[in-house]
Amino acid sequence: MVNIRQIHKSYVNILRVQDIAQVLVKYGFSDILDTLKIGGALGLARKVGLISKNLAALTRPQRLKLCLEELGPTFVKLGQILSTRDDILGPEYLIELKGLQENVSPLPKETIEDIVLSFYKIKSLDEVFLEFDSIPIASASISQAHRAKLKSSQEVVIKIQRPNIKETIEKDVRVLTYFVEILEDQFGDPNSSTNWTNFLEEFITGILKELDFLREARSMSQFEIMFQKMPKLAVPKVYFDFSGKNVLVQEFIHGYKIDELDKQENINKQDLSESLIKSYIFQIFSEGLFHGDPHPGNLRVLEDGTLVYLDFGMCGLIDEETMSLMARLFWGAGKGDYNLIARSITKICTGSVLGTDKILVLEIKDIVQAYQNLPIGAYSISEFMDSIESALRGNQLKLPSNLSLLLKALVTLEQIIKDLDTNINLMDYLVPEIKSLVKERLGPSNIKAFVEEKSMVLYDYLSEIPEDLFQILKNIQKNQHEASVIHKNLGGYFSTIEKIMHRMILGILISSMLVGSSILLAFERTGNTLTYFLGFAGYIVAAIFALVLIYFIVTTKDES
Repeated sequence: MVNIRQIHKSYVNILRVQDIAQVLVKYGFSDILDTLKIGGALGLARKVGLISKNLAALTRPQRLKLCLEELGPTFVKLGQILSTRDDILGPEYLIELKGLQENVSPLPKETIEDIVLSFYKIKSLDEVFLEFDSIPIASASISQAHRAKLKSSQEVVIKIQRPNIKETIEKDVRVLTYFVEILEDQFGDPNSSTNWTNFLEEFITGILKELDFLREARSMSQFEIMFQKMPKLAVPKVYFDFSGKNVLVQEFIHGYKIDELDKQENINKQDLSESLIKSYIFQIFSEGLFHGDPHPGNLRVLEDGTLVYLDFGMCGLIDEETMSLMARLFWGAGKGDYNLIARSITKICTGSVLGTDKILVLEIKDIVQAYQNLPIGAYSISEFMDSIESALRGNQLKLPSNLSLLLKALVTLEQIIKDLDTNINLMDYLVPEIKSLVKERLGPSNIKAFVEEKSMVLYDYLSEIPEDLFQILKNIQKNQHEASVIHKNLGGYFSTIEKIMHRMILGILISSMLVGSSILLAFERTGNTLTYFLGFAGYIVAAIFALVLIYFIVTTKDES
C-alpha cells in the first residue's frame, strides 16, 4: 500500500496547485480552498473572477463533474471511484459522477506514429505492421486504442499510453496527498470508515497499477489459462513480443457488445446469462481471482455465443483466509448466529474480532431476518449491499478494497442480467455455491487442517518466547549497569517474571487445546473416528496441564 504521507515530501508542484485552484474557483468551489487554508494559491485563483452565468445555473454536483473533467485524467479517475462511495458523497453527487466521461480528443497522427516508432526502435511502421489505422477506435484519458495488422496477418488492437501521462498523474498525486494531509490534520478521524487518507492510498495504488500495461498483460494471460477450464469463455490473446509497459498489443475481437444484442436472434440470451454468471462464480470460488470491472463495454459476444472479457486493468484477489471468513459469515447467516456474523465482518474489516459492537449484532440481525424469509428470486444484491454498507458505516467499519470491488462487480453483473431480459436471478446460482463453500471450508478435514496450521504457528511463537524474554532481561541488566543503578533483589524479580511467563505459556496451550478439541468434536459426534479421538484426547491433555498449572499456583502461594 502506498504511504501518502511520504509521497508529497519530495516536493509539491506549486504551479499545478495554482492551476487546480483556478479551476476550482472557476466552477464555484473556492470554499474548498478556504478549508485547505492555502492562501497563496487562493489569492492567485481569485483573479480568475466569479463563475460564469451558465455555470452558476448548474447544481453543485453538475459543476463538480465538469470541474473534474477539466482537471484531467487523475481527477476523472478519482471522480469515477468517488461515484461508488456513498459513505463519502451524497446520492445527488453519485448520480452525477457516474456520468463522468473519459473520452478525450485523440492524439495527432504524427504523435502516435512517433510513440510507436520510438517504442519498437524502428524507422517505419511497415517494419512491424502490415496495416496500422491512425484513427483510434477508442480514446481515453490514459491511453487510446488503434486497430492494426501484424506481419503474420493477425488482426490486433494496439493500446498506446499517452505521452507523459505517468508524470502528469504522479504530479497530481503529490498535490492530492498534500491536500488530504491538510484535511486529515484539521478534521481527520483515524478510526472513521471514510478516512480520506485510506481512500486516497487505495486510489493511488489502483491508478499506478493501471499505468503498467505489462501487469494487465500478465492478468490477461492468467485469465486465458483459467478460462480453458470452462466452455464458451475467452480472453483476447496477448502478444508479449510486441508489448511493454506503455504499449499493449492484443488480439482484435470481432463480436457484439453484450448490451447490443437486440437484433441478434442467433444468440441465446438465456444461455449467455448462465455463462456470464457461472464464469464469475468460477472466478470467485474456484480461482480466487476475478475481473473487477465487468460492465457492458468490457464484455463481447461472438457469433457462436462465446463470451469474451476485455480490459483487465482492474482485477481482484481473494485469499484463503478471506474465503474462510466469508464461509463463517454465510454459515452464521444460515444458522441465525448473528454474533458470529458480526465477528466475521469485524475481522474482515479490521483483521481482528476484538471490538465487535453489540449494535452491529442487532443491525445484522435485522438485515438477515428481513431477507431470510424471502424467496431467492426476490433477492436483490444491490439492495442487500446497501443495507450491509449502511450498517458498516454506522459502526465505523469499511470492507477491504478487494471485497468492495467484488460486491460492486456483482451489482454490475446483476444489472447486466436484468438488461438481457431473461428470467434468471443471480442469487439462484450464488446460493448453491455459498452452501458448497460453507460445507467445504467448515467441514472436518478443513477444520483439522486449520487447527494443525494454527498449532504450528502457536508453536513458532511460543518457541521464541524464552529467547526473547532472555534478551529482554539481558537488555535490562545492561541498561541498569550502564546507569550504575544497583538492585539487591534484581535476581528475584527476574525469577518472578520467568515464572509468570511459564504460566502464561501453559495457559495459552490449555486454551488452544480446548478450542481445537471443541471444534473437532463439534463436527464429529460419533466415537469411532480419528477426529473424535483427537478431540477427546485434547480435552484430557488440557485437563492434565490445567492441574499442573493449579499445582504451581498453589505451591507458590504456600512458599510465599
